[in-house]
Amino acid sequence: MLANQSANYYRGQKIANVPKGPGIYAWYFKPRLADWGAISAQLPRLLDSNVQIETSASLRYGMQLRSSASAKLYYQSERRELSDTIDDLETAERDMVVKFLTDDSFLTFSRPLYIGIAKSLSQRVYDQHYSSLMKYWDDGSEVNRYMQAEPGASVEQLTAALGLKRSFALEARARGIAPGDLLVYAYPTTEFVEAIKEDSDGDDEGMRRSLERVLHLLADPICGRR
Repeated sequence: MLANQSANYYRGQKIANVPKGPGIYAWYFKPRLADWGAISAQLPRLLDSNVQIETSASLRYGMQLRSSASAKLYYQSERRELSDTIDDLETAERDMVVKFLTDDSFLTFSRPLYIGIAKSLSQRVYDQHYSSLMKYWDDGSEVNRYMQAEPGASVEQLTAALGLKRSFALEARARGIAPGDLLVYAYPTTEFVEAIKEDSDGDDEGMRRSLERVLHLLADPICGRR
Protein backbone atom coordinates (compact mmCIF):
# COMPACT_ATOMS: atom_id res chain seq x y z
CA MET A 1 0.00 0.00 0.00
CA LEU A 2 1.11 3.60 -0.44
CA ALA A 3 3.14 4.95 2.46
CA ASN A 4 0.91 7.99 2.93
CA GLN A 5 -2.18 5.75 3.11
CA SER A 6 -0.90 3.04 5.44
CA ALA A 7 -1.80 5.04 8.56
CA ASN A 8 -5.47 4.92 7.51
CA TYR A 9 -5.63 1.09 7.75
CA TYR A 10 -6.59 -0.56 11.04
CA ARG A 11 -6.72 -4.20 12.14
CA GLY A 12 -7.64 -6.02 15.35
CA GLN A 13 -7.67 -4.00 18.56
CA LYS A 14 -6.11 -1.06 16.71
CA ILE A 15 -9.55 -0.51 15.19
CA ALA A 16 -10.38 1.14 18.52
CA ASN A 17 -8.02 3.92 17.41
CA VAL A 18 -10.08 4.88 14.37
CA PRO A 19 -10.69 8.68 14.45
CA LYS A 20 -13.85 9.88 16.17
CA GLY A 21 -14.73 12.46 13.52
CA PRO A 22 -16.80 12.10 10.34
CA GLY A 23 -15.63 10.27 7.25
CA ILE A 24 -15.87 7.35 4.85
CA TYR A 25 -14.73 3.82 5.65
CA ALA A 26 -14.27 0.52 3.82
CA TRP A 27 -13.88 -3.00 5.20
CA TYR A 28 -11.58 -5.52 3.48
CA PHE A 29 -10.89 -9.23 3.83
CA LYS A 30 -7.17 -9.67 4.59
CA PRO A 31 -6.10 -13.10 5.93
CA ARG A 32 -3.75 -12.98 8.91
CA LEU A 33 -2.11 -16.32 8.24
CA ALA A 34 -0.55 -17.72 5.07
CA ASP A 35 -2.56 -20.93 5.43
CA TRP A 36 -3.98 -22.41 2.22
CA GLY A 37 -6.37 -24.71 4.12
CA ALA A 38 -8.03 -21.82 5.93
CA ILE A 39 -8.02 -19.53 2.89
CA SER A 40 -9.43 -22.14 0.50
CA ALA A 41 -12.25 -22.88 2.97
CA GLN A 42 -13.00 -19.18 3.38
CA LEU A 43 -13.09 -18.07 -0.27
CA PRO A 44 -16.29 -19.90 -1.35
CA ARG A 45 -18.19 -18.53 1.66
CA LEU A 46 -16.79 -15.08 0.99
CA LEU A 47 -17.55 -14.91 -2.74
CA ASP A 48 -20.61 -17.06 -3.33
CA SER A 49 -23.95 -15.28 -3.25
CA ASN A 50 -27.25 -16.51 -1.89
CA VAL A 51 -29.41 -15.90 -4.96
CA GLN A 52 -33.19 -16.11 -4.81
CA ILE A 53 -35.14 -16.05 -8.08
CA GLU A 54 -38.70 -14.77 -7.93
CA THR A 55 -41.05 -14.78 -10.89
CA SER A 56 -44.63 -13.65 -11.33
CA ALA A 57 -47.20 -13.86 -14.11
CA SER A 58 -50.39 -11.82 -14.44
CA LEU A 59 -53.51 -13.86 -15.11
CA ARG A 60 -57.11 -12.96 -15.81
CA TYR A 61 -59.22 -10.90 -13.42
CA GLY A 62 -56.21 -9.60 -11.50
CA MET A 63 -54.92 -13.01 -10.44
CA GLN A 64 -51.17 -13.55 -10.19
CA LEU A 65 -49.01 -16.66 -10.36
CA ARG A 66 -45.85 -16.38 -8.24
CA SER A 67 -42.91 -18.69 -7.64
CA SER A 68 -39.66 -18.49 -5.71
CA ALA A 69 -36.58 -20.69 -5.89
CA SER A 70 -32.96 -20.70 -4.77
CA ALA A 71 -30.27 -20.46 -7.44
CA LYS A 72 -26.60 -21.41 -7.45
CA LEU A 73 -23.80 -19.53 -9.17
CA TYR A 74 -21.55 -21.24 -11.70
CA TYR A 75 -18.37 -19.73 -13.09
CA GLN A 76 -16.33 -19.74 -16.29
CA SER A 77 -17.31 -21.30 -19.61
CA GLU A 78 -17.19 -24.76 -17.99
CA ARG A 79 -20.02 -23.73 -15.63
CA ARG A 80 -18.12 -24.88 -12.56
CA GLU A 81 -18.77 -24.15 -8.91
CA LEU A 82 -16.31 -21.82 -7.22
CA SER A 83 -15.17 -24.49 -4.77
CA ASP A 84 -14.21 -26.79 -7.69
CA THR A 85 -12.11 -24.07 -9.30
CA ILE A 86 -10.28 -23.46 -6.02
CA ASP A 87 -9.73 -27.15 -5.28
CA ASP A 88 -8.19 -27.77 -8.72
CA LEU A 89 -5.34 -25.30 -8.21
CA GLU A 90 -1.89 -26.84 -8.30
CA THR A 91 0.58 -26.37 -5.43
CA ALA A 92 2.47 -23.54 -7.15
CA GLU A 93 -0.82 -21.76 -7.93
CA ARG A 94 -2.00 -22.17 -4.36
CA ASP A 95 1.24 -20.70 -3.06
CA MET A 96 0.81 -17.72 -5.39
CA VAL A 97 -2.76 -17.11 -4.18
CA VAL A 98 -1.70 -17.30 -0.53
CA LYS A 99 1.22 -14.92 -1.08
CA PHE A 100 -1.00 -12.48 -2.97
CA LEU A 101 -3.81 -12.47 -0.40
CA THR A 102 -1.44 -11.90 2.52
CA ASP A 103 0.65 -9.23 0.81
CA ASP A 104 -0.15 -5.54 1.34
CA SER A 105 -0.48 -5.04 -2.42
CA PHE A 106 -3.62 -7.21 -2.39
CA LEU A 107 -5.66 -4.28 -1.07
CA THR A 108 -4.90 -2.32 -4.24
CA PHE A 109 -6.67 -4.97 -6.33
CA SER A 110 -9.35 -6.15 -3.91
CA ARG A 111 -13.05 -5.35 -3.82
CA PRO A 112 -14.10 -4.05 -0.41
CA LEU A 113 -16.50 -6.03 1.73
CA TYR A 114 -18.47 -2.94 2.63
CA ILE A 115 -18.31 0.84 2.24
CA GLY A 116 -20.03 3.31 4.52
CA ILE A 117 -20.31 6.94 5.57
CA ALA A 118 -20.27 7.89 9.23
CA LYS A 119 -20.83 10.96 11.36
CA SER A 120 -18.40 9.31 13.80
CA LEU A 121 -16.00 6.81 12.27
CA SER A 122 -15.11 5.34 15.65
CA GLN A 123 -18.73 4.79 16.67
CA ARG A 124 -19.73 3.22 13.37
CA VAL A 125 -16.61 1.15 12.68
CA TYR A 126 -15.59 0.02 16.16
CA ASP A 127 -18.68 0.25 18.37
CA GLN A 128 -21.26 -0.94 15.86
CA HIS A 129 -19.40 -3.11 13.34
CA TYR A 130 -16.28 -4.59 14.93
CA SER A 131 -17.64 -5.01 18.47
CA SER A 132 -20.84 -6.60 17.13
CA LEU A 133 -18.85 -9.06 15.03
CA MET A 134 -16.74 -9.96 18.08
CA LYS A 135 -19.95 -10.65 20.00
CA TYR A 136 -21.34 -12.80 17.17
CA TRP A 137 -18.24 -15.03 17.40
CA ASP A 138 -18.51 -15.38 21.18
CA ASP A 139 -19.33 -18.90 22.40
CA GLY A 140 -22.34 -17.62 24.33
CA SER A 141 -23.84 -15.72 21.42
CA GLU A 142 -27.09 -17.06 19.93
CA VAL A 143 -25.71 -16.14 16.51
CA ASN A 144 -22.60 -18.25 17.07
CA ARG A 145 -24.65 -21.17 18.41
CA TYR A 146 -26.91 -21.00 15.36
CA MET A 147 -23.94 -20.93 12.96
CA GLN A 148 -22.38 -23.92 14.71
CA ALA A 149 -25.64 -25.85 14.27
CA GLU A 150 -26.14 -24.58 10.69
CA PRO A 151 -22.63 -23.82 9.37
CA GLY A 152 -23.85 -23.12 5.85
CA ALA A 153 -26.58 -20.68 6.88
CA SER A 154 -26.88 -17.43 4.94
CA VAL A 155 -27.44 -14.02 6.48
CA GLU A 156 -31.05 -14.23 5.24
CA GLN A 157 -31.54 -17.43 7.24
CA LEU A 158 -29.93 -15.84 10.28
CA THR A 159 -32.16 -12.78 10.22
CA ALA A 160 -35.29 -14.92 9.77
CA ALA A 161 -34.41 -17.47 12.46
CA LEU A 162 -33.24 -15.04 15.14
CA GLY A 163 -35.28 -11.96 14.31
CA LEU A 164 -32.20 -9.79 13.80
CA LYS A 165 -31.77 -6.85 11.46
CA ARG A 166 -29.35 -7.36 8.61
CA SER A 167 -26.02 -5.64 9.18
CA PHE A 168 -22.43 -5.82 7.99
CA ALA A 169 -21.36 -7.57 11.19
CA LEU A 170 -24.09 -10.18 10.86
CA GLU A 171 -23.26 -10.87 7.21
CA ALA A 172 -19.54 -11.11 7.98
CA ARG A 173 -20.34 -13.72 10.64
CA ALA A 174 -22.58 -15.65 8.26
CA ARG A 175 -19.74 -15.72 5.72
CA GLY A 176 -17.37 -17.03 8.39
CA ILE A 177 -15.07 -14.00 8.41
CA ALA A 178 -13.15 -13.86 11.68
CA PRO A 179 -12.56 -10.39 13.19
CA GLY A 180 -8.79 -10.84 12.86
CA ASP A 181 -9.11 -11.32 9.10
CA LEU A 182 -10.70 -7.92 8.66
CA LEU A 183 -8.98 -4.67 7.80
CA VAL A 184 -10.71 -1.30 7.73
CA TYR A 185 -9.67 1.81 5.85
CA ALA A 186 -10.87 5.00 7.54
CA TYR A 187 -10.83 8.25 5.59
CA PRO A 188 -11.62 11.26 7.81
CA THR A 189 -13.39 14.01 5.89
CA THR A 190 -16.12 16.58 6.40
CA GLU A 191 -17.03 16.62 2.70
CA PHE A 192 -20.53 15.20 2.05
CA VAL A 193 -20.81 14.05 5.66
CA GLU A 194 -22.18 17.10 7.46
CA ALA A 195 -25.62 16.67 5.87
CA ILE A 196 -26.24 13.12 7.12
CA LYS A 197 -27.97 12.23 10.38
CA GLU A 198 -26.29 10.99 13.52
CA ASP A 199 -25.03 7.40 13.41
CA SER A 200 -27.48 4.77 14.60
CA ASP A 201 -28.40 1.26 13.57
CA GLY A 202 -31.80 2.53 12.42
CA ASP A 203 -30.45 5.35 10.28
CA ASP A 204 -30.87 3.99 6.78
CA GLU A 205 -32.71 6.75 4.99
CA GLY A 206 -32.14 10.06 3.27
CA MET A 207 -28.73 11.48 2.51
CA ARG A 208 -26.68 8.58 3.93
CA ARG A 209 -28.56 6.00 1.89
CA SER A 210 -28.22 8.01 -1.31
CA LEU A 211 -24.48 8.58 -0.88
CA GLU A 212 -23.76 5.00 0.13
CA ARG A 213 -25.78 3.71 -2.82
CA VAL A 214 -23.51 5.61 -5.21
CA LEU A 215 -20.38 4.29 -3.48
CA HIS A 216 -21.73 0.74 -3.61
CA LEU A 217 -22.56 1.01 -7.30
CA LEU A 218 -19.04 2.25 -8.04
CA ALA A 219 -17.08 -0.22 -5.88
CA ASP A 220 -19.52 -3.21 -5.81
CA PRO A 221 -18.65 -4.31 -2.24
CA ILE A 222 -19.20 -7.99 -1.53
CA CYS A 223 -21.56 -7.35 1.41
CA GLY A 224 -23.01 -4.13 0.03
CA ARG A 225 -26.27 -3.08 -1.55
CA ARG A 226 -26.52 -4.36 -5.10
